[in-house]
Amino acid sequence: MQKTKDALLEIGTEHLPARFIASTLEQIRTRTRKILAEKSLKCKDIQTLGTPRRLTLILLGLEEYSEPMIQYAYGPKASLLKDNQGNYTPQAIGFAKAQGISVEELEVKATSKGELLATKKSQPGISALKIPPNLFLSILSSLTFPKKMEWEETHIQFVRPVRNLLALYGKKKILFEWAGVKSGTKALGVLSTGNKTISIPEVSRYLTLLKNRCLLIDPEQRKEAIIQGLDQTVKKFGYHWLKDPELIHEITFLTEYPTPLLGQYSLKFLKLPRQLLLTVLKKQLKLFPVLDAQNQIQPYFAGIRDGISEGQKEVQEGYERVVEARFSDAAFFIEKDHRIPLTGMREKLKKVTYHSSLGTMYQKSERVIALTAELCDHLDKANNIDSSLAKQIAELCYADLVSEVVKEFPELQGTMGGEHARLSGLSEAIAHGIQDFYKPTASGNDLPQDTEAAIVSLAGKLDSIVGNYVVGNIPSGSEDPYALKRQGTGIIRIVLEKNIPINLKQATAKAHELVLENLSGDATQEQKEATGAVWFFLWDRAQTYFEEKGYTFDEIEAINTFDENDPTPQEYPIENLLKTYRKLRALHDIRKQPEFNSLVLIFKRASNILKQNNYIPNGSNSNPQLFCEEAERTLHENLEKVRALVSNKLQEEEFIESLKIMVALKEPLDDFFNKVMVVVEDKDLKENRLKLLHNLVGLFKSIADLSKLQA
Repeated sequence: MQKTKDALLEIGTEHLPARFIASTLEQIRTRTRKILAEKSLKCKDIQTLGTPRRLTLILLGLEEYSEPMIQYAYGPKASLLKDNQGNYTPQAIGFAKAQGISVEELEVKATSKGELLATKKSQPGISALKIPPNLFLSILSSLTFPKKMEWEETHIQFVRPVRNLLALYGKKKILFEWAGVKSGTKALGVLSTGNKTISIPEVSRYLTLLKNRCLLIDPEQRKEAIIQGLDQTVKKFGYHWLKDPELIHEITFLTEYPTPLLGQYSLKFLKLPRQLLLTVLKKQLKLFPVLDAQNQIQPYFAGIRDGISEGQKEVQEGYERVVEARFSDAAFFIEKDHRIPLTGMREKLKKVTYHSSLGTMYQKSERVIALTAELCDHLDKANNIDSSLAKQIAELCYADLVSEVVKEFPELQGTMGGEHARLSGLSEAIAHGIQDFYKPTASGNDLPQDTEAAIVSLAGKLDSIVGNYVVGNIPSGSEDPYALKRQGTGIIRIVLEKNIPINLKQATAKAHELVLENLSGDATQEQKEATGAVWFFLWDRAQTYFEEKGYTFDEIEAINTFDENDPTPQEYPIENLLKTYRKLRALHDIRKQPEFNSLVLIFKRASNILKQNNYIPNGSNSNPQLFCEEAERTLHENLEKVRALVSNKLQEEEFIESLKIMVALKEPLDDFFNKVMVVVEDKDLKENRLKLLHNLVGLFKSIADLSKLQA
């Protein structure tokens, strides 16, 4: 058994953006695992740790030598080993000589190019001391970031300038140079102590020595220290703090040695809207609100400072001054906004440009009002939609964008609109609808609570997507600066999860019509045809939603039965998205039945026959008088029975029950293919049999195209 030692790489940098650290550590782990496998070098575990000023890789139990590797050298084709007389050919002899072996030692190996002559060579293991320099350099060079910097003459790029490299294998120093920095045996120290380095004599002492110098480089330890520290600090006062997972994660990667503190602010600020208080504390100042047993905000905040607790009182007072100042600003903005009613704010939207080609925010607001009215008109009365309420929400949903508070705190758009609506004497339903207008603001977030607010939210998102497509702001790959994918997913979620039976194809067309009316200048042909691209975009968002719900790719493909080459009227899947989703669920459930798989195979055969013959139906039904085989009569009779049985069920969208009934066609269809030749010389007979198969395939395609299902 080989001896093992631990290996260590610390990349000391200038302050890293907190949002990049966790993903970079995962990259390091993935790259290391891959490179070790390529070099046949084993270790017991790969550990990655990081702070704002260092990225650390520890290889626990790295073997001293790599595994011996077997390599093959390939030569001419195996058929050239011997000639017809059984003698070795010149090609075989030449290849063996070049490899330094006798021709008798040649082997025959199967490759992607066929059987070749080959020779096996064993490459001995490489010392681990020779591997880390290349391993560490490979890792450093392979890391990618959304943004990079270049700071030295070799023009190497990294997320932030690299200032120190620590590299050890057990007690031995690993020597290499990267970005103008030579590796050594010292780690970066604490910034507040003048950035003095810390000597690391061996890998096993690294974590302890850093901890003794007030450096917790394990993110999980820092996270636990943050939670426990704040728990103990706030508990002393009989309160608890608002545990925001995202903020905890961010602070974990903003600190190297978190120290808790508790501060307070003036009681008068509790009169400010709750969401405003939370936004100032959490978003702007990275502080945690303090709550009582009833979850009411108290005039305290919990925070984390980076470093030891010396001068804690002064640090606390500094935080308190900043909090007081920010809340004073917020109170000033609120007081200023309250002088203008929400309707007055809406008038100011006439001076706010939405887009140079799409007009002002006021014009956008008018489009959303018109689209909201259109959506309400198209919904059944059974949905009990209050059109008047929806219109009022639509009129005021953008008004708070010109408020002083939202200018200072953009995260509060909608929220402050609701607050101003209440102060303006409007109903709670209108205020709540305005607050819900932008929802969902992220994947998995809450949807608008009331149907009227959901409809206005749909209208706003559709207008944004269509407008951006018209002016050419189309998302591509990971580039989506206008968050159209998020808004598209929001539309899909609202329709499906709020059960709103809106025809998205018609709604998109109406949104497009309204956008073109506001378009500056004459619309180009491409702008006039933008709706098609939006339909495909929304269907793509729907497919992503379905996949996240656990449906397979082929199931999603199967329920999209739209074929642009088919002249018969068809329904695009987003026209009735609720119906499409019910079909998908039915197909997913029926697929679990064993007999369904064999039915799919027979269906594919029928579908392929129609495609191979480029069949276009002439008339609706096959003619029973032309049947001359009992199997085709039986199939026709069973098809008519099944069609009659599922007719009402399809109208009622009982798709799972319909598919269960359709499964009964398996046996007669199987018998038909065993006994009946479809493609015969008699044109009338051939046409009649193709028509029979077309009717059967069409019945199934009223739910799904089974030919798209994979085995």
